[in-house]
Amino acid sequence: MTESIVTTAALQEAREIIRENLVIQGSELCLSPIGGGDRFLLDGFELSGKVIDQWEEAGLDVVGVPVFCIGDDPFAGAVEHLSHWNSALLDHSDRLLRVGSVADIARARQERRIGVLLCMHFGGMFRRLDDVDYFYRLGQRSCVIVTHGQNAIGSPPGERYDAGLTHFGAGIVERMNDVGMAVDISHANERTAFDALEVSTRPIWANHTAAKTLGPAAKNKSDALMRAIGEKGGIIGIQPSAYLISSKPQVGIAELVALAEHVRKIAGEEAVALGFEEPWQGFAHLTGDHAPVGPTKWRRKSDPPPAPAGGAVPELHIAAMLRIDRYALLVAALIESGWTRESLVRFLGTNIQRFLTAQEAGREHRPYESPVRSAEINNGTVV
Repeated sequence: MTESIVTTAALQEAREIIRENLVIQGSELCLSPIGGGDRFLLDGFELSGKVIDQWEEAGLDVVGVPVFCIGDDPFAGAVEHLSHWNSALLDHSDRLLRVGSVADIARARQERRIGVLLCMHFGGMFRRLDDVDYFYRLGQRSCVIVTHGQNAIGSPPGERYDAGLTHFGAGIVERMNDVGMAVDISHANERTAFDALEVSTRPIWANHTAAKTLGPAAKNKSDALMRAIGEKGGIIGIQPSAYLISSKPQVGIAELVALAEHVRKIAGEEAVALGFEEPWQGFAHLTGDHAPVGPTKWRRKSDPPPAPAGGAVPELHIAAMLRIDRYALLVAALIESGWTRESLVRFLGTNIQRFLTAQEAGREHRPYESPVRSAEINNGTVV
């Protein structure tokens, strides 16, 4: 991919804006340098100087790392994974700084280190409300409350029944508010997301997503939901996955710009942010055990078979975004689309910084007095 899709002047200005201003990537999934980049970097022990070099080359000041689970036990796996990330951050403390508070963002920039925000990509490790406190102490600052399958908190799109936030889930959201952990509804269905908005006293975010108005993917968010998130001070992080943005066979940077402009129009200029998630190298080349695993789907024997897909299969990635300096390329395209420097500075980092600040404001943690209200006994009573 050449740089001819934007003017040289716009690209030069974009690189200057990125160099001079805060750049926060809400969700940055990487490929492991071990094994030739043939799998996702999920284990913090696989973090290396090569990956950090790439973050620096991209111009990132803060990286949101979507931490996953290791093993069959969600709680034990999450503890293990966060422990590995914390150890890796300590090993690379000359170049990286774990973001425990908004003050660490300024500290990281001042000390010329990259801030790392630990963001768990699933909520299945929460067995009881006190677990939120425990994982907060381990460094977790955001949580995708539900991912590809219904859990004790809520439901994703496409489940057999369109369920919303459970009683236990409402308690988890309240406890996340208490400790200052951000509620992420990137993979939640519409009902769970709106329930989380109702329960939460703090802004919430869809850390990495796209607009259902522009692309029909089940994960995408409706205009009504994005508007409600924006009105409450939340964030919509745009994800440049071609199959999310549009059903067109070919999706380019123009469609990504259209997504950013749509979110800005619907949710507000202070709501749109970076939430790329997918690696700059893409993941279409991952196969076998290293390929992304989708959700389990079931249908009744009486249900009609799914209609065959018509036309060409959409690409997974936007070709122009398969490069380390993709943020500069996107900013250049936004400049040519008429975005002001002030708007771009918000989009690149200050919107998320404001959002994270809101998670800390007036925080008064109160210990939960009962271990009974767990995922299995979520109403706090024993009969």
